[in-house]
Amino acid sequence: MGRLLTKKERLLNQLSGKELLQLADAKRYKVPSSWKKHELIEFLSLNLTSDETKSLVQQASRKKTEDSREDETQGKGRTLEETILGIFTKQGYICTITSQAPSGEFEIIGEKKRKWFSKKNYLFVECKNQTKLKLADFEQFLGNFSSFKQRRNIADDQITGWLYTTGLFELKVRREASSFSNVKLRRIRVL
Repeated sequence: MGRLLTKKERLLNQLSGKELLQLADAKRYKVPSSWKKHELIEFLSLNLTSDETKSLVQQASRKKTEDSREDETQGKGRTLEETILGIFTKQGYICTITSQAPSGEFEIIGEKKRKWFSKKNYLFVECKNQTKLKLADFEQFLGNFSSFKQRRNIADDQITGWLYTTGLFELKVRREASSFSNVKLRRIRVL
């Protein structure tokens, strides 16, 4: 049977070998990269105070949590993007994704030929992976929508602007949107 771990060793044991090496590097300890996890734990537990160990482990776990949340948001954004792209593709639009910001926001631009000798139908979709959309978000969408129309020289009757979210729209946003005939708000659930 092995020996019991000290409190410092139990804290350090929560981290991966790579994180332990980074911790040693942050404290400017020169340790061989070939050391195994138990060797790193033993070395660090002897050279760090209890408070330092606790603080460094908390920092490492906070960073790990932030990284996983960021990955989760990006993954959700990707699922949202694919879902909405699929909706408009099934309706006959030829769509392209124009940008994706770190916040999980992106735009989908689509066009669809109506009939022979008639003009095209366009769509401008902005997707937000947020819990609640405020009036400021809607105004930003309107700005992006109108600048897109002006750049492409598209008439109001040839384009529809869609604002999708995974969250809820504030009441002010819904009221404001109802005053535009070619702007639609949609809430979508992505699993």
